[in-house]
Amino acid sequence: MTDNPAWDQLLDEHRTLVMGPLWLKLLEDVVRSVTPRYPPSVYSETGEWNQHARENLVQDVTVHQLLEQHQLSYIVDSSTSTSMATALLHRLVRRTLAYNRRRTVIDNILDRCRTLHSFESTSGPGPSNERLLEAVRHVARIPRVGIHKEERAPSVYTTDSLRDILQIAQDHLGSSFSERDLAKILEHVLTSYLPSALEQIDARTHAPSPELGPDQEAVVADVLSELFSSMSQDQRTVVAMKLADRSDTEVAHQFGISRPTAAKRFREAAKFIETAVVDLPTRVQDAVLRELPYRLEADLPIPASNSDRQAPTQETHE
Repeated sequence: MTDNPAWDQLLDEHRTLVMGPLWLKLLEDVVRSVTPRYPPSVYSETGEWNQHARENLVQDVTVHQLLEQHQLSYIVDSSTSTSMATALLHRLVRRTLAYNRRRTVIDNILDRCRTLHSFESTSGPGPSNERLLEAVRHVARIPRVGIHKEERAPSVYTTDSLRDILQIAQDHLGSSFSERDLAKILEHVLTSYLPSALEQIDARTHAPSPELGPDQEAVVADVLSELFSSMSQDQRTVVAMKLADRSDTEVAHQFGISRPTAAKRFREAAKFIETAVVDLPTRVQDAVLRELPYRLEADLPIPASNSDRQAPTQETHE
């Protein structure tokens, strides 16, 4: 048994029901916490964050993320407490909002690409996953333009970089590649970049949380500073990658270790974070864990190509 009775109850419910009323209530609380930071005109199906819109979002996260993508099982396996599970649910809700956004940064990039390239109208299955992923590996090396607070729509790439991306697509997919093929490449490359970019444009703010008073905001800042001074660079990178939805395989490649070791390192880092916040009030814990992914953005590595990394064939001795 763990030290947190609420976590024990969630584990018991998962074992018996997979996802029952306790998990649903936790997700509903997360949705209520996250959605005020996202303009409803852009992110809500109804144009406002009313009960119906929040219920739709809860259902979307439940069906497509927690169940179909088996993210609930991942949360149960990776977390050591309700607080850590809540942080991972925050990530899933933010990711779902970013993916469902009516217009994304990728839409803007595709608009610019149409002025540089005439896309073919194609049908059929399209290029193989191997060819797409090879193009992704090369596009991942293209430098990106930094995001500035005053930008409403970050360019992400310069025009010359877009020409390079289009050439890469043509080299690996053929001259008749479609706009949909290019969108798939960009979605792969910008998986971790896109949600944070959209949040900075439309939702992210450093204003004090309405849930917290000045004293509590100061505690949050102190805890985050202490975490960053206490965590090693490797710990920060592992947590940054996992909160950005990088797979254990990608973490393993980054550090030259096996997948089980990568998963173990994340659990150890998560336990370290949990220890730092366990005695704080729940709202302060939530605020720390909500802010953590943003603070860790600088520790996210750029995806490497296959030529730059080799999957370990056996457990690395450490």
